[in-house]
Amino acid sequence: MASAEAGNKCDGKKIAAYALVGFSVLLTLRVGMNGAPFCMKRFKIPEHLFSLYVSRVHNCMELGCSAGVTAGTIYNIKYGGEYKQKCEKVSIGINLLFFLVNVVLLIVFVTGGEEGHLTDFYWTLALSAFIYGMNLTFIIKLAGDCIVYYLATLHVSGIFISLYHFIFLKLFGNRRKFNTDYLIIMWQIILSIIITAATASVWTKAYTNGNGNDKCGENGSSQKNGNGGSAEVAISPMIMCVFAQCVVYIFYPAIAPGLLVDFRHVNKIDQALLIIAPIPSITFAVLDAAKQDKYTPKNEWTGGKEAWHGTLIFIPIMIICGYLFIKALHYPHSGISLAIINNPRMVGFLTILFYMSHMILLAVGFPGVEKNSGSAKDYLPTINTFMTTIFMVLLIFFGEGYVNEFKKHDRSYWPTQGLSTKRAFGFWFDKAIQNAFKNFLLIFTRDLRRDLMSALD
Repeated sequence: MASAEAGNKCDGKKIAAYALVGFSVLLTLRVGMNGAPFCMKRFKIPEHLFSLYVSRVHNCMELGCSAGVTAGTIYNIKYGGEYKQKCEKVSIGINLLFFLVNVVLLIVFVTGGEEGHLTDFYWTLALSAFIYGMNLTFIIKLAGDCIVYYLATLHVSGIFISLYHFIFLKLFGNRRKFNTDYLIIMWQIILSIIITAATASVWTKAYTNGNGNDKCGENGSSQKNGNGGSAEVAISPMIMCVFAQCVVYIFYPAIAPGLLVDFRHVNKIDQALLIIAPIPSITFAVLDAAKQDKYTPKNEWTGGKEAWHGTLIFIPIMIICGYLFIKALHYPHSGISLAIINNPRMVGFLTILFYMSHMILLAVGFPGVEKNSGSAKDYLPTINTFMTTIFMVLLIFFGEGYVNEFKKHDRSYWPTQGLSTKRAFGFWFDKAIQNAFKNFLLIFTRDLRRDLMSALD
C-alpha cells in the first residue's frame, strides 16, 4: 500500500514531466501555424496563397490529432485496469516517438533543394499531430493530480515561439545577408528536437522509478474518499470542456477578430491573447505548488466545493459573444454591427472575453472531471478528452466552411437578401456543411504544391 501511494503522488519528477510535456506537445503545430509565412517562402509558394496554405496544413494536423486521440482512447478503454497493461511504458514510447518525428521533420525541411519536399513536410506534420493525439490520451489518463501542471504550460509554448521569432528576426532579419526564412524554421525545429528530447528523458525517468502503478486503471489521483463514488458530479465539468473547446474555434480567429477588423488590429488582439490566455491555468498550478489546492478546481466538488459548478456561467457568456459576432456580420445596418465592425476596442474586448471564457472553462473543467469521476475514473477522463477533441475538429471544419462561403459573396448581391431568418440560416448552414466536406476531402493529397498552385488557374 505504501509503495502504491508513493507511486501515485505528484512528486517533483512528475511535476517536471507534466510541465515539460505540456510545453512541448504543440511545438510541431507551432512550426506549421506560427511558422507558416516562413515555410511558404522556403517552399516557394506565392504569398497570396497564404490563407489556403494555412487552411490545408491546419486541417491536416487537426485530422491527424483526432485520429491519434481515437487510437489512444480505444487502447485505453480496451486495455483498462482489468488487463493491467503498462500504460506508463506505452506513454514513454510515445514521447520518444514524438522526439523522433521532430528529427524526421528537420530532415524533410532542410532537404529537397530550392523548392523542398513540401508534401513530405505536410504529411510529417500530420504524423506529428497523430502522435500528439495519442500522447494526449495517455497524459490525461496518467496525470491525476499533476494535470494542473500540464494545463499550465500548454499555451506557454506560443509565447516562447513568438519571442524566438522576434529575437531571430532582430538578429538575422536582413534577407540580403541571410536565408532568413529557411534558417528561422530550421532552428525552430532544432529547438523543438532539444525540448522534446528533454521531455522524453524526464518523462522516462518519472515513470521508470519502480513505483508506478503499471496499469491503465489507476491514474495517480489522490482522493480522500476513494474512487467508489458517483460520477454524476463530473457531468458539469465535462460540459465545460466539450462546449469550450468545440465552440471557440468556430469563431476564433477567422470570424472574431478576422472578419470584424483589419489585419493590423487582428495581430494586436492575437498578441494580447497570447500573453493572457495561460493565466487561469498557471494560477491554479501556482496555487497547487504552494499547497493551496483547496482554492483550485482539483477537488471533489461536494461538501462546500459546489461553487465550482458556477463556472458554467462562462458558457452563456460565450454564446452571447458568438451571437453578437454573427449579428454584426449579417445585419450591417443594425446598432450591434455599427458598434462592433471596425471598432478595434469593442472587437478586442469581445474577442478576449470570448476566448478567456473558453480558457477558464478548460482550466476548471479538466481537473474537475479528473477529481469527480468517482467509480468511472478508469475511463471518464479519457472519454471526455475524446469527445472534446472529436467535436472540436468537426466544428473547426464547419466554421471554416462558413467563413469560406461568407467571403465568396459581395454585399451588393447578398445571397440571403429578402429571405426569412429561418431560410437564411438554412442557406448558411447547408453551405457550411458542403464546404466543410470539400475541405475534408482536400486534405488527402499526393502533391500539395500542385493543389495549391491550381488555385491560380
